[in-house]
Amino acid sequence: MERCGKSRGRSRLSLHLEQGAVDQLFRGLEPRAAGRQSDAVEDPFALARDYLGKGLLELAAAETSRAVSRGADRVEGHVLAGEIFARRGLHGEALERFRAARAEQPDRREARFGEVRALLALGRGSAAVHDAEALVQETPGDVDVQMALASSRLAAGNPAGALDALRVARERAPQRADILKLEGDIAQSLGNTQAALDAYQAALGLDPRYVQVYVDVGKTHEARGDPRAAEASFRAALEILPTHAEAVLALAHLCRRTGSPRGAVNLLVDFLTHDPADVDALLALGRALLEDNRLDPALQVLRRVLAFDDKHCGAMFFAGVVLAQLKRYREAVGMWERVIALDPSGPFAQEARKHARTALDLQHIFRSEAA
Repeated sequence: MERCGKSRGRSRLSLHLEQGAVDQLFRGLEPRAAGRQSDAVEDPFALARDYLGKGLLELAAAETSRAVSRGADRVEGHVLAGEIFARRGLHGEALERFRAARAEQPDRREARFGEVRALLALGRGSAAVHDAEALVQETPGDVDVQMALASSRLAAGNPAGALDALRVARERAPQRADILKLEGDIAQSLGNTQAALDAYQAALGLDPRYVQVYVDVGKTHEARGDPRAAEASFRAALEILPTHAEAVLALAHLCRRTGSPRGAVNLLVDFLTHDPADVDALLALGRALLEDNRLDPALQVLRRVLAFDDKHCGAMFFAGVVLAQLKRYREAVGMWERVIALDPSGPFAQEARKHARTALDLQHIFRSEAA
């Protein structure tokens, strides 16, 4: 976002123009103004599209809203707004706009494809299979649609079907790195880590700055029990894009897992200076501080997570662990009871029950000793 600096005072010029010169000036401008009006009638979203193409997303959004308020096609406005939100990484908002467009025109292709892409970005690809298959039937030569079908089938637990769609895409576009990346993802889901690495390396051969592939390579090395190679891949991703959240979190997890919580702390603190509201990074920092036995800062960070999301079970669970280590057992049990009440069958609930029983026993022991 552009920042406003000091305003500069405009120099005041005294201009003396003869009336004839003024008339000539405006006559010169009239055809251009008329041309602009004509363009606006033909495509009221032309300026918004131009801004979007240049990456000026705030201006694109403002111009889209302005065009709709002047009577331009609402469905087209929803679709364009969805594209703008998707470019900003706000995929939930993008999904809402694409669905609003489909509510008025259910068969609008751009809205249907936009919804598929938004669902994939939100990790809900299994819900996109039906629409992706229909889009492939309508436009079988569209590589991006074939890719979306492959991704949605993979998310739905159908790697064989994903491979079928991907083969079609690869035949039509053999030099696309994202196709090779998806091939690696499918191989990974099938447990074939060597095939996954081969596909990822081929993708990097086509695009050596493909950050996400370095992250995927790192995770594959980690799954194969090679932490050094994993670390090298995560660091390669961060050399290209130091603020890539997934790479930061993956490397921080690796540091913690290999007995270096302080390294994870340093990494996460650096990242959070860029994005202090990243809840996943804050939770990871709280856990790293806990493992580094820095209990008071850990509790402070975990409470910051709960300030952003007061129903975050992970933050509650680990806050309970910190409180128990500080011998504040009643508060710890209270945290774990909230976890159990919020998500009784969730991943933290069973551990919370065990920890709560232990904390209650310890609280009883300490009371007995004090007496």
